Amino acid sequence: MAQAGAEALPADPGRRRFSAGARRAIRYGDGWCPVGRTGSSLLEVLEKYRQMARDAGRDPETLPVTLFNPAEDESELGRYRDMGVARVVPMLLSEERDKILPILDRWAALIRRTAH
Repeated sequence: MAQAGAEALPADPGRRRFSAGARRAIRYGDGWCPVGRTGSSLLEVLEKYRQMARDAGRDPETLPVTLFNPAEDESELGRYRDMGVARVVPMLLSEERDKILPILDRWAALIRRTAH
């Protein structure tokens, strides 16, 4: 049984983590890195994040969003750009030079084409 006056937990604990993390980013940070969000789920939290920033008196444009480990997919990267994601950071496995350089070249081209 919850204590009197205690905040009730939302049905979706991930929602609580989003809210707390986004609030800290807005209050103390200069950007935000949402975790585990893609597609419409990402768009939904970006809209909420930007509204939370405005409600806190912050300009959302001064709080850029960075996504880690996106898929190597030009249309997906373009959608992230269109959602207002400022940058993406690919996460690559350590490989020998002859294997990793072509992967880096592909990513460099994708990032140039999608303006990230």
